[in-house]
Amino acid sequence: MARALRRRNHRGPIREALRRNQGVDPTTGETKAQLRLTYPNWGGTLATAGNLVFNGAIDGTFFAFDAKTLKELWSFNAGSGINAPPISYSVNGKQYIAVLVGSKQSQPTMVDFPELKNTSTASMLYVFGL
Repeated sequence: MARALRRRNHRGPIREALRRNQGVDPTTGETKAQLRLTYPNWGGTLATAGNLVFNGAIDGTFFAFDAKTLKELWSFNAGSGINAPPISYSVNGKQYIAVLVGSKQSQPTMVDFPELKNTSTASMLYVFGL
């Protein structure tokens, strides 16, 4: 039973849904933009009022996308997996984006993505000014 449960949790439609970001019009429910991610989105996504979307990946890449098109605008490799949600805050009128980096990958994730085998697990906090 454990083997079947593991397979169901890490494959199929649920796993595939975790690999998509969608821009949806909240008034109509219409999908305006869609992006397929290389890895499941374990950490979450942050959208800002300035039409930016931030997302971290388990391979250590932190992305910024255009909120309307979901086209990649910028990326940074933090050197360790990201499974925490990015946050936004402001100090004296300047906006910052922060993300905690340093995730150890689960065994099922390693089975699905063996290229992450040598990913560092160092914990770091990255902060970016906008």
